[in-house]
Amino acid sequence: ELLAWHRAVKQHVRRVWIMPPEFRDSGLAAELVIHVAADGTVLGQPELVASSGPPFYDDNAVRALVKASPLPAPPKAGRRTLVFTPEEESAGPGAFASWGVSCS
Repeated sequence: ELLAWHRAVKQHVRRVWIMPPEFRDSGLAAELVIHVAADGTVLGQPELVASSGPPFYDDNAVRALVKASPLPAPPKAGRRTLVFTPEEESAGPGAFASWGVSCS
């Protein structure tokens, strides 16, 4: 169930995340913690818990999550950790091929 939610969130956020070309295939990763309501609303501001290095990249990931809210409804409301990486995949530029979602 969480894996299906992960896929849905990935597709949903991909629509609004604008990835500058200089960050594609850079190996960067920004780890964010969010609190998500039962309806998918991101509650409060996403918290950056592990920086990618470049502040612009981190801010870009935070803005994408805020803009994408509400996310698809999760199986259970609560705290989620999301890792944004800029690798391209067949879906097109700016996609996150490698991102993780874990519950804590």
